[in-house]
Amino acid sequence: MKKHFFPIISLFGLKVVISTLLYSHFEKGGITSDGWLNLFLMIGVNLTNINYWKEYFSKD
Repeated sequence: MKKHFFPIISLFGLKVVISTLLYSHFEKGGITSDGWLNLFLMIGVNLTNINYWKEYFSKD
């Protein structure tokens, strides 16, 4: 199986968005609507890579 950089980068981006939202929630006391939209966008981008992750974790 070839390594694809887009699924790995998008997973890393999702981690960054989640950590940013957690920081915003605990340090600033709330999350703006832009933060929620970024989270939904990154989840949507990661959903396009489901087949890649199925292949990656399958027992070949």
